[in-house]
Amino acid sequence: MKKVLPLVLLAFFSCKENEQKFNTKVTGIIENVKDSSKIYLEDFYFKDVGGYLDSTYVINNKFEFNFELQEPRSFQFNGVNTSAKHMLLSPGHTKLIISNLDSIHKLEVDKGSQETFQNEEYSKKYGYENNMDYLKNNPDNMTSLIILWEDRFSISEEELKTYYNTLTDKWKNTTAANDIEELLKLDYVPEIGANFLDFELKDANDNIISLSNFKDKYLLIEFTATWCGPCIAQIPFQKSAYEKYNSKDFEILHIYIEDKENMVKNVNKHKTPWKSVYAPKKFRSSVALNNRVYYLPNMFLLDKNHKIIGTTLNPVLMMDGLEKVLQEKIK
Repeated sequence: MKKVLPLVLLAFFSCKENEQKFNTKVTGIIENVKDSSKIYLEDFYFKDVGGYLDSTYVINNKFEFNFELQEPRSFQFNGVNTSAKHMLLSPGHTKLIISNLDSIHKLEVDKGSQETFQNEEYSKKYGYENNMDYLKNNPDNMTSLIILWEDRFSISEEELKTYYNTLTDKWKNTTAANDIEELLKLDYVPEIGANFLDFELKDANDNIISLSNFKDKYLLIEFTATWCGPCIAQIPFQKSAYEKYNSKDFEILHIYIEDKENMVKNVNKHKTPWKSVYAPKKFRSSVALNNRVYYLPNMFLLDKNHKIIGTTLNPVLMMDGLEKVLQEKIK
C-alpha cells in the first residue's frame, strides 16, 4: 500500500495539472449509449489555422474534452454513425445534455457562454439557413459574423462590405473577421475572360512552379486534396483527357490544399502524370484566397494566354465534361 499511494497521488496531481493547462472544457451527459462509444469534436471552419480535432469515449454516460481556445468558433460534434451537429463554443466551460447519440441534433446546452446560447437559439429557429435579417437585427452577436463569413463568397463584394459595416467592432479581431477583411482587399474576380493570376508554389522536389511553366499551353488547374472524395473521382477522367490532348498542348496542374507529404502520397498512389504543387497554408494561401477557393474540387480551364475559359461548372469540367469541353476548345 505504501508503494501504491504515491503513484495514486502523482496521477491525481497530474490530472489536475492537465486540467489547468487548458482554458476550455466541454463536458456532457449522453443517455442510452454504450460505454466506450466514441465521439468527436472538431473546429470545423478554422481547422487549417491551429484548429482543434479530438475524440474521446463515453464512460458511464459522460464525456469530456479539454483544449485551448482564444475566441468563439464554430465546431461540429458527432459520433461514429451520426451526422454532425454544428455549434458555437467559447473559452470556458460548456456542458451538454444529449438524450441519445443517434439523435445528436437534439443536443441541449445546459451551461455555456452567451455566444453559445445565442447560436443555439438561432439554430433552432433557422436551422443552417443564413438569415441576413438576423445579422442586421443582431449586429453585436458572434453568430451574425459567422453567418456573414459563411456567405462571404456567395454575395457581391458590395453586399459583403455593407453587411460587414453593420456589425459592431466587438468581434472584429477574430479569425472570421480577418478572413472577410482580407477578401475585401482583393480587386480580382476569377471569372471567364479574366487572366488567371500568377503564383509560385513548390512541387515534390521543391522546384518553383508558376504559370511560366505552361507557356503556350491549354491548362486545367484543379484545387484538390487527398481527403476530397469528388477530387479523387475526377482522376480517371482527367487521365483520359490528358492522354488524348497532351500532344495538342494540353496540360494539367493539381494544387493541393494541404502539405507536401500528403500530396506526394496521393500522386504516388494514383500515378498522376501531370505536375502537382502544394499550398501549405491551405484555404488561407494566397493562391486560394485570390481565386476565392473555399470548396473542392475547384477547377479553372485556361487558354494558351492563361485567360480563364472555363470554371468548375461553367462549362462543366467535372467527370466526362472535361473531354467534351476540350473537344470543342482544342481543334
